Amino acid sequence: MIRLEEADDVMDLSTVARLERSFDAMAGRGHLLADRFFDVLFTENPHLRPKFPLNLAAHKQRFAESITALVNCLRRGSEDCPRPGQAMDTGRYDLIVRETLLDVMAEMSGTTWTPQLHRAWRRALEHAPVEAIAADAGAQWSRPGPGGR
Repeated sequence: MIRLEEADDVMDLSTVARLERSFDAMAGRGHLLADRFFDVLFTENPHLRPKFPLNLAAHKQRFAESITALVNCLRRGSEDCPRPGQAMDTGRYDLIVRETLLDVMAEMSGTTWTPQLHRAWRRALEHAPVEAIAADAGAQWSRPGPGGR
């Protein structure tokens, strides 16, 4: 069993193995996953585009590295895994990133994506600081502007 955040919140080894197989099937297309993720993110949330640089190459690289780090963390167990409390609370941005990533992963997985796999990935992503997944843009997006807005 892999502990995620709470003592009663565990991910069994077969679920971790299912996530690993799913990730491994997409890993060779990591650049396509990153391209599609940002395409969908900005198409469905155009208000986020100005929060990112025009050239997304570095963000896409960090995106791929962050997903790989999450899977590696699950492989090792959660002791080294970042917890949501360790990252800035980015509120709605977390939800947008998670849902976009799940949608893109499902799209890229085709018929191998199942409701069980969707639930397992959602659960894993709920325990990851998603601003790292989208290369820290969430931290910028959630900071109050002048006057606290």
